[in-house]
Amino acid sequence: MSSVDRLDAIFSPVSVAVVGASTTPGKVGHDIFVNILKGGYTGTLYPVNPNAKSVASVRAYPSVAAIPDPIDLAMIILPPKPALEAVEDAVKKGVKGIVIVSAGFREVGKEGRAIEDRIVSVCREAGIRVVGPNCLGVINPLPAVRLNASFSSRMPASGNIS
Repeated sequence: MSSVDRLDAIFSPVSVAVVGASTTPGKVGHDIFVNILKGGYTGTLYPVNPNAKSVASVRAYPSVAAIPDPIDLAMIILPPKPALEAVEDAVKKGVKGIVIVSAGFREVGKEGRAIEDRIVSVCREAGIRVVGPNCLGVINPLPAVRLNASFSSRMPASGNIS
């Protein structure tokens, strides 16, 4: 897989798993999931939450591995230790790209730094691009994708500025 293909998995995914999708409005995992859903994402969206049957009326899965279809992008919205477990699960599933929105890694000390370093190592070994941790998400407003995997409830206009 080329470098461009790996970036396509992040910015133009055919399928997205939101790991940490929440049933509680106002929580980051709920808001990002709903932003993807309401933004008109053209691909297939899977909420991952082991404690929910559905999120925003979409069937939920207990893990990325439990999703029956291939996944291009895993959006991870979990604290550091569970985020590492989710990354390992996503790698085993064959996910092509990972975005980690969560905070609490390198910026909070030794333990967070060690977890972040392990995530980077796991992703490098698997040849997977990772954005984050501690990022605002990703957005692709092009009509063929319409991915708003971010904190913003509004999809920006499509254009030539990145």
